[in-house]
Amino acid sequence: MKNMCSLIVTIMVVFTCTKESKSDIILTYLNTTFNSGGTGSIDVLIGSSGTDTLDFFSARFKIEQISGAGVLVFQATQSSSERLSPDYVFKNNLGLGFNSIRDISNSLLLTQFDRAAVNQPIGVGPFLLARLELEHIAPVESTGSYRISLVNDSFTAFRLSTSPIVIDPSSFTNFGTVSITAVPEPSSIALIVVGSTVFAFRQIRRRIKKGSTPLGELHRP
Repeated sequence: MKNMCSLIVTIMVVFTCTKESKSDIILTYLNTTFNSGGTGSIDVLIGSSGTDTLDFFSARFKIEQISGAGVLVFQATQSSSERLSPDYVFKNNLGLGFNSIRDISNSLLLTQFDRAAVNQPIGVGPFLLARLELEHIAPVESTGSYRISLVNDSFTAFRLSTSPIVIDPSSFTNFGTVSITAVPEPSSIALIVVGSTVFAFRQIRRRIKKGSTPLGELHRP
């Protein structure tokens, strides 16, 4: 009976330790800013609440407008520049099968996936998972704010071989913010230049009329 009790205690300890050592995938973002009507990118980072081993991921992202005018979309062609970064989750362990595909019917959705050559341990991190390339479509004087987040559907999965890795719920509520800043139109810039020139010319005429400024000093700051 004593041996049986010891065995039960041992099993409970092993089960408890295994449960506590379980770790989940956590995604976060680096907020970014770029000009209205221009292009830019936002980095998605991956970490773990413990230590996971990963050999494949598929992640589906969406864009939602928070405020402002215009439309922010995923670029139709993604450059895969993240794979060249020393911070990439599969650095020095690149397998075959990378792709980053914008949804055919919805430019606000994009799915990216990649595979490691061999099983890749990932610690707490964070590591670079994706560099999503974006384009803002709007008049250049508009501003706006947009949210990039992970979609909780069948397109999103992190695996070791065929075994799924648990995704922390915060990965679906975390989001990255893209802020769009206005760029003055050429006509506005021209008005500023003309206004500055007229002001400077009037200042020079005023100094000449007073007779206190030699001609050689007129162009000094």
